[in-house]
Amino acid sequence: MKRIGLALVLVLSVAVMGNVAAADVITFSTSGLFSSGAATSGDGTFQITFGTGSDTATLRFTGLAPVSYGIDAAHPSVGVGLGFFDIAATGAGATASGTFTLTISQTSPNSGTGDLGGIISGSFSIISGVGGGNGLVNFNPNSTNIGGISYVLNNGTNDTNVIQLNAAGSPAGTFGRQSSVEALASVPEPASVALFGSGLLMGGNFIRRKFKV
Repeated sequence: MKRIGLALVLVLSVAVMGNVAAADVITFSTSGLFSSGAATSGDGTFQITFGTGSDTATLRFTGLAPVSYGIDAAHPSVGVGLGFFDIAATGAGATASGTFTLTISQTSPNSGTGDLGGIISGSFSIISGVGGGNGLVNFNPNSTNIGGISYVLNNGTNDTNVIQLNAAGSPAGTFGRQSSVEALASVPEPASVALFGSGLLMGGNFIRRKFKV
């Protein structure tokens, strides 16, 4: 009995630690949906328009097709892209408001989804023949965890929750400058894994004593 009990715990320990060490590929895709009662079209889709007639502002989010990044316990973090926003304006433009939900759909090393929710604000128009104005998407919370993989917004600014939106330089009705959404993807630190493994081994010692004959 003592050998069987100890062997079972040791096998479990190796299996758990092996799964973390083998989590060397993160694969995911992204999508996004806007929601606003002030929109004239596109509510509940990836592209939303504000304003009427020849005076409009359109916000668009382009998500990612499945993409993979290498990651493991020895290199527990990697910078990843989650997609980008761009803006098109016509005439006097319009004011944008509402919410945005960015969904991460992960397929490796574990399957699952996680959402990042943000508040939209800003005004965009055509100035001297080209797009102008600015706005932002303020995410809160700015992180999600999917199957042990943590995704945290990391846009290289003082406020990592905020994505700046800018239509500068684009002709009327044309999507302009892209605002990328960047994040840091991480797995549990090796120290945490080692601690968990040592706990299993302590459990093995307990079982060995319990069933000692």
